[in-house]
Amino acid sequence: MAADEPIEALREAARHRGLKLVKSRRRKAGGDFGRFGLTDASGTPLLGFGTEGLTATVDDITAYLQKGIAATWAESARTTHARVRKAKAEVEPRPTPKAEPTQETRAPPPKPSVPVPAKPPEPPPLTIRKAKAGDAADIAALAKLDAAATTRAMRGGVSAIVADRGGIIGCITSHKVPTLAGEAIGRITMIVVAQDERRQGIGTALVEAARAALEKDGCTLIEAMSDIEVRNFHGFYRTLGFRQRSYRFTIG
Repeated sequence: MAADEPIEALREAARHRGLKLVKSRRRKAGGDFGRFGLTDASGTPLLGFGTEGLTATVDDITAYLQKGIAATWAESARTTHARVRKAKAEVEPRPTPKAEPTQETRAPPPKPSVPVPAKPPEPPPLTIRKAKAGDAADIAALAKLDAAATTRAMRGGVSAIVADRGGIIGCITSHKVPTLAGEAIGRITMIVVAQDERRQGIGTALVEAARAALEKDGCTLIEAMSDIEVRNFHGFYRTLGFRQRSYRFTIG
């Protein structure tokens, strides 16, 4: 049993190397008795196989296995060293070259500024004033009257007040009527405001200016003619304090 221990040790060493120990089957001296051989895992002969049988001794097998162990250790050491060097090479990053700015990384061009539309100019202030001789043509155009007749009337003493805002946009005419009772009546004979300037208080301003002028001239009663060119005539004058008291009759 003790004699078989070295052989079993060799068999185990061969198995660890992925090899197989082959022992002679002869039980008596002669031939390949006491000889051995080695094959790989697939059975391919590696050592100790001759034409007449097995040829390797225990020492031959031992030397072969020890040589293989040394070679394996050297290969392992070389491979391990290579792995360490590779790992170090992988750990040390290469400096990253500075990338040139691409179309995507460049700052976008500034957006063109959108011009702010200019505010429309403020209209000239409204002025309520006494008409001048030079206003006759504008008054005639506004009231759709004959320019020559309007000029003659103004020269003849017809009192007119205009609303001026960079041009004549409204006009009111009035005159003083004496009576036998001694009381003077102020009569508003015409009021007109440009179509696109109405409902802005211009008509009211003209009536108030004419009323103030008539009262200053001694008129104690102010009346407005019913054919004055004001839409919703009666409602307009009622809002200014006028009352309807009589009808007007005409001939011719």
